[in-house]
Amino acid sequence: LVERMREWGVPGVGQSSWGPAVYGFANDDEDAAALVERVREHVGPDAAIYAGGFANTGARVWRAPATRDHRED
Repeated sequence: LVERMREWGVPGVGQSSWGPAVYGFANDDEDAAALVERVREHVGPDAAIYAGGFANTGARVWRAPATRDHRED
């Protein structure tokens, strides 16, 4: 599916590790809807397909306070 989406000219495609998710980026809602239909035709009606936006605010990383795994007697 990743190769097929590249052939279709999708601006960005990828796969989660070894799968099972494949993703593609679209320029706008109209292109996204067309891509969803094309993917559905390619993979069949039983595939789960999600189309939606994503957070564009960046990631936040923090270190949690240390915890104790055992009690001292």
